[in-house]
Amino acid sequence: MHITMSEATGFSKRMAIAEQKLDAMKEITDKRHESLKDYVGKTKDMLESRADQMIVYDDKISIVLDEIKKAKAMQFEF
Repeated sequence: MHITMSEATGFSKRMAIAEQKLDAMKEITDKRHESLKDYVGKTKDMLESRADQMIVYDDKISIVLDEIKKAKAMQFEF
């Protein structure tokens, strides 16, 4: 089986087009990947902030509960 020059040229052109499309797809995929990484990072920061807020809120509730217990104890003493 012999390949003619025109067949080789046609194959070469098709390969070049396929490589261009592959490079374009890789670039799009890389951009999507970076965008997704940014989104995940922002979501992580937001969730960490919310967790910190919940910890502060929980600490405040614990303080209030301790004060209520002290007030109840003092009430029973009197």
